[in-house]
Amino acid sequence: MKNLFKILPMVALCLACSSDNDDYTPNEGSNIVFGANIETTRADINNIKGEGFKVWGGFGSTTVFNGTNITLGSNSTHNTGVAWTFNTYNFYAVYPTTVAATYTAPSTFTISNYNIKEKQNTDLLIASATGHIYPDNGDAVGLYFTHALAKLEFVGKSNTSTAMPMLKNISVYGEGTPATATYNNSQEWTLNSATTQAAPLFTDDNNDAGWNLSDKGTTVASNILVFPKPSTKNVNVDLTVFNGSTTETRTITIPAAEWEAGKIYRYTFTIDPNNDISITLKIKKWNELDSSYNITF
Repeated sequence: MKNLFKILPMVALCLACSSDNDDYTPNEGSNIVFGANIETTRADINNIKGEGFKVWGGFGSTTVFNGTNITLGSNSTHNTGVAWTFNTYNFYAVYPTTVAATYTAPSTFTISNYNIKEKQNTDLLIASATGHIYPDNGDAVGLYFTHALAKLEFVGKSNTSTAMPMLKNISVYGEGTPATATYNNSQEWTLNSATTQAAPLFTDDNNDAGWNLSDKGTTVASNILVFPKPSTKNVNVDLTVFNGSTTETRTITIPAAEWEAGKIYRYTFTIDPNNDISITLKIKKWNELDSSYNITF
């Protein structure tokens, strides 16, 4: 799992590191400057411009930044006002700023008990920049943010254009979807325990209106965030379906899978007139239009 966070790297915008001055060396005592652009990949539904991120970092046994808020300027950089010293620095950054983390110099970084159920509407982006030695790396540190989570989407379809069912509710739960986990600077998540009896990670009824399903397909859930970790437990999806005369709940099972950070898993379930359900899976990289491959369960 160590390579999961190399998906979709972000472009670090850094005036001091342009091709015209690759040999730039800052003057002694110049300030630490961070450069990044997080707006092109974040999936925060609020999409608020001007938000920042938090930075932790330091050298040896010295902590220089301990959850310091960074807000990017118009040129996508931020001057911290903190001067470089002749040491080797490690930096870790997280978006959004509401995320709590702990840091022990030089390189122990942890996000403990991150509650994904409470943060279903907010993407989690993480960046690290390690081994920066003043003055060799110039005075700007490029932060390459990547998605720390995977995303699920669900599409409902009818297999006929005449008898079209209504989906009244969708709920996603199971041991494969724990609510909390812990992240460390080795880019790994440790899942906390969960049971199949736990409250759903996600549930929606479209404000009591439900969804009229057609043979064209209807997106019923598009932003379910899950931890990217190999799961040995199945994930259950409860679908409450009204077929014109009766309402019943059917459960479809997503086999245990290794969800990867920075990927979208789009599950399409098709309901026939007898409320029997089949499901297919399309996987694509976050923010990319082309899917990687399809799976039929």
